[in-house]
Amino acid sequence: MHSSVTGWFVLFAVLGCTQERISSGAEGDASTDSATSLTECGASIFEAFTESAIAPPTANSDLYLTADDADKTAVRASLQAWFEGDTDAAIQHGQKAGYDLCRGTGAESGWVLWSPASVGQGRALWALNTSAEARGLIVETPHPEHDLDTLPQGVDLVRTLGARALITSGTHRCANTTASQCSGQTRVCTGSLALYPESDMAHTLASRFQAVHEAMAGHYPNDLVVSLHGFGDDGISLSNGTTDPISAGDPVARLALALEQQLPAENITSCNAFPGGTTENRLCGTTNVQGRHLNDSPDACTQAADQASQRFIHMEQSLTIRQNEASAVQAAFEALLSD
Repeated sequence: MHSSVTGWFVLFAVLGCTQERISSGAEGDASTDSATSLTECGASIFEAFTESAIAPPTANSDLYLTADDADKTAVRASLQAWFEGDTDAAIQHGQKAGYDLCRGTGAESGWVLWSPASVGQGRALWALNTSAEARGLIVETPHPEHDLDTLPQGVDLVRTLGARALITSGTHRCANTTASQCSGQTRVCTGSLALYPESDMAHTLASRFQAVHEAMAGHYPNDLVVSLHGFGDDGISLSNGTTDPISAGDPVARLALALEQQLPAENITSCNAFPGGTTENRLCGTTNVQGRHLNDSPDACTQAADQASQRFIHMEQSLTIRQNEASAVQAAFEALLSD
């Protein structure tokens, strides 16, 4: 994993436990009167979002632990309890799902981290910005071990923009050889066209990643959700999870135009035609289950959405963009969120 965010991690020294309480914070959430407070994370919350900390199952290892209904229920219950201001219940349900909770300090005050209690099994992890000033963007990195540099890019985006949340996979997308039950095929893992594996967070519903996505998107119904990806083509390809035309005022169109302004020499295309945009179908994310969910598919696993909610942004990027154009991409998202 690329180490572009390592410099952030020296900002915070280990501080130990405290009885100081943090509210569940975001506007519209209940505050907590719980007797149990969250422990400080000790170091930077975002130190958890590194390959060494995650220890992800590798490709073809069959070490990724899929989520059953009880796991997903516990994940949702932990988040719901937090949203309702019940810190005790959030901790208890988190433990049932295999997670520890801790809070940020200093410049990260207001951030809460759900991290796996034991690593190496591929559990997703996530951080929530509970500040009332958190901006309406949820950043997801479903393929951090395969789509190189999307995880440090996601960390930089949420920190720079003050975004709502970061959700990342804890496994290589090709870790398991068992197929997902969801529709769509890829050559990524086997070299020949095959069903997506169950360890691919963008193409399975049997995951903690999906449970977190659904809980976050449901609780913050006006937030945009961006899914960061990498591809072998040039420039950037955007979509809303469909290939339908959109208006110039929709988020994908506005982001595409902002990226064109920031990266005039790059090939910025959209799978969704709009006035003034360059349309080309380059990995449009139509089988992405997070996008299908946001676009109100009756079955996100097997059915494409009939229309788009305009909340989902699927973003494919060249390696050059991911490694060298962080400031330009951040500026484009800043323009999108400021409109």
